[in-house]
Amino acid sequence: MPIRLSVRAIRDELLNTAGRQAALGDGASSTRLLGQMFHQVCASLIATDSPTHACNADLQDVEPNLEAWQRAIIDYAYKQVVASQLDSMAGQLRLHATETLRFWQAVKAFCDWIAEIFWGINETHGKLDAAKSLAACEVPMTATLREPGWIDNVELTGITDALLRIPGKAAWCVVELKTGQTSPEADAAQVALYHLIASSIAGQNANDGTVALVSFKPARSETLLRRDQLDGALSSLKQLIGRMAGVLPRPKVEASRRIAGLSPAASNGSPSSAEPAIWRRGMGWGAPTAVHEQLKKELLKILRSLKIPAKASDPPMIGPTFIRFLVEPESGIRVAAFSGKEREIALGMHLVNEPKITRIRGTIAIDIERPDRQNVLFTDLIPFLPPADPLLGNSKLLVGVRLDGTVEFADLAESENCHMVVAGTTGSGKSLWLRAAIGSLTETNSPEQLRLVLIDPKRNAFTAWRNSPHLLRPIVFPDSESVIDVLGELVDEMEQRYRRMENVDDLRQMIRRDNQPEARIVCVCDEYADLVAAHKKQRDEIERLLSRLGSKARAAGIHLILATQSPSRAIITAAINSNLPARVGLKVASPIEAKIIGTPGAEHLLGKGDLLFKAIGEARRLQGAVVSAEELERIARGAEYVPAG
Repeated sequence: MPIRLSVRAIRDELLNTAGRQAALGDGASSTRLLGQMFHQVCASLIATDSPTHACNADLQDVEPNLEAWQRAIIDYAYKQVVASQLDSMAGQLRLHATETLRFWQAVKAFCDWIAEIFWGINETHGKLDAAKSLAACEVPMTATLREPGWIDNVELTGITDALLRIPGKAAWCVVELKTGQTSPEADAAQVALYHLIASSIAGQNANDGTVALVSFKPARSETLLRRDQLDGALSSLKQLIGRMAGVLPRPKVEASRRIAGLSPAASNGSPSSAEPAIWRRGMGWGAPTAVHEQLKKELLKILRSLKIPAKASDPPMIGPTFIRFLVEPESGIRVAAFSGKEREIALGMHLVNEPKITRIRGTIAIDIERPDRQNVLFTDLIPFLPPADPLLGNSKLLVGVRLDGTVEFADLAESENCHMVVAGTTGSGKSLWLRAAIGSLTETNSPEQLRLVLIDPKRNAFTAWRNSPHLLRPIVFPDSESVIDVLGELVDEMEQRYRRMENVDDLRQMIRRDNQPEARIVCVCDEYADLVAAHKKQRDEIERLLSRLGSKARAAGIHLILATQSPSRAIITAAINSNLPARVGLKVASPIEAKIIGTPGAEHLLGKGDLLFKAIGEARRLQGAVVSAEELERIARGAEYVPAG
């Protein structure tokens, strides 16, 4: 089975190698949230099946010149797409006014570019019909690479921003849209990588293909590269790919640690101890077996009995918890036919748990629980934890592992992840997730870089941390200590930090300016519903303090994580919803609860750490890590990790 590598992982490795600060280009800074919004706006305006395609801007009714078309598309983009995006994200963008203005400038530059393309099509063809199928957005691309001397094949996977073909021209363009400060070296290598993938796709002629890197900084700049211009970059790229995949002769174990595109933690230099067990099991936790093939046959049989004839692509995607079958319905079958069929599929296949059905890029994904479910062990993930900066520490919190084996983190320093709501019923794995998340932070930060405030209404969630050097104060038990006083102290600390942050934007800049550590503070409250139910008279004040911290504390390095078994509207109020942007949805009791926390489908999750994570864009399905009692005690007391072997 080929080793699978993602374009994202390779790009991250390029950035790690070059060093992020040294690799930055001359563009204005942006944020991840605004970058995601920019991509969504672009896709809305040019994707073939988009209801807000720029062709709907009634261009034939405006003055027949390019400038008028540009104004018309900009006005259309704002009214149809941008205004609603900005409104929905207003709470998260309030501290990024300058970056938001640059985002709008980049959108206008993109609209000008699209207008130029449309104008050229209209000049050539006399109509704009061809422009409606100009581009396919977020196109998944996969190619298998084999080089002389490699011990195995490497499967390259990625999702390019747009695949664009100008009508009347044979050449195709792989387009990567960049906004803000880009890394010229990493961007050029990523463009070369997409060209390599696209050139390997059946039916494409590598010599005819053109790759375009279109950057908006916020002004537009374009770089067009042909295959003959990429040969030098491709040679070094293949060497990097071979090293990361471990397929070169005498592969270094260090490379296997970077398959996820993350810098490894410090190693003791022992090859036998440096390779985590999770990667020895392989990307995707093994190849499909006869059992998985039988599940596919049963699934297709049930779909036919439900009058939804379809075919399933091979091979299925094998995760630690579930198997994902990508199903393509036959012509004439509507996507809506799959809606509400979870129970019938479960009954027909004799499944204990109902499958989860979602739409993913033109196919229907049906996730079915593995009969041989695998655990993801926290110990196996330790080598993938982000390295801590000697001064700043590490602000990235472990969320879980993706279907392809990539480890995912949420950066608390970023506005889209700065505060979280965690919801999950009994047996969902909520408490285990909290312990692994806290453990990932204490494992990578000293007490001078991280302090914890743990609020425990049930008195049993955080007992392992009772003597932890990372505690800012003893564990808070609301039945014996005022939560209002605790939250008030955090508000006071926030205001003190802001007074010290003169001429800097956030905690990181203050630490660099003063050249001394300042602890990031993470406040975790388990069973938030129990807290407010037991303190009804103080609830308004508790919510007021939480809202104040949620709206303002990120830049001061103070973060909130509220966990609850009951994510009802009475608990997750408008104030909580608007100020705590990230969501970790484990299995919940009903579709209504799943919708309230912004993770629809969470009612069909499989428990024991199976989760949906939503910060920006669509929720992503991940598997949380299991922390043993012994490992938890070691992490909490701050003992150093010693690999086995």
